[in-house]
Amino acid sequence: MDGALGIKLAGGSLKNRITHLISNDIGPGPSKSAIENVRSESAEAIQHIIKFTGNPPAYPALTDLKTYYKNIYQSFGLTNEEEWDFFTENSARRTDIGFFSPDYDPAIVQQFNHVNDLLLWDYWDNIQANVLVLRGEASGVLPRETLDEMKHRGPKFMCKEITGLGHAPALNTKEQLDLIGSFIQK
Repeated sequence: MDGALGIKLAGGSLKNRITHLISNDIGPGPSKSAIENVRSESAEAIQHIIKFTGNPPAYPALTDLKTYYKNIYQSFGLTNEEEWDFFTENSARRTDIGFFSPDYDPAIVQQFNHVNDLLLWDYWDNIQANVLVLRGEASGVLPRETLDEMKHRGPKFMCKEITGLGHAPALNTKEQLDLIGSFIQK
C-alpha cells in the first residue's frame, strides 16, 4: 500500500519535494489491457490479497502464525528461520483473548471497493523524481504488461527484477540493500 501512496505523493502534492521514489513491486494500476480483461493476472492477485487480508486468522502460538506467514508470503524471499522469526515477531499482535494475529487493520481491504482510487496513471505521468522499480520475477501484483506500459509513459526509471521472487521482495539481501543504497545516493 505504501507504493501506491508514494506514487500519488511523488506525482501529486509533493511532486517538487520528493527526489527519489522506490517502488517495491507495485505500479500505478493495471495496464489498459488488464482493465479490459477482468481475469487479468493483477485482478487475480488482488483477489488473493483480499481473501487473506480481510479476515486475518488468530493462533494460540506465535509459531502457528509463523507457519501461516510462511504459506502466504513464501514469494517474499525470506531465506532462513531467523528471518521468518524476525518477520513474525514484528508483524504480530495479541488479540483480546491472547492469541497471535497479523498486525494490521483488516479494513485495509476496503480500498479495493474503490478501484478507481488505485488507478494512479495520471500521478505516474507527473512524477519528476528519480525512480527505482523493484519487481519480483513471479509477481502477480506488478505484471510484466503493466511494467511495459510504465516504461512507455511517466518518468524514466531504473528497473531491477528480483529473480525467483513474487510479490513483494523482502529487501533482505545484501544485493537488494546495496541496490537501494546506491540508488538513493544518486
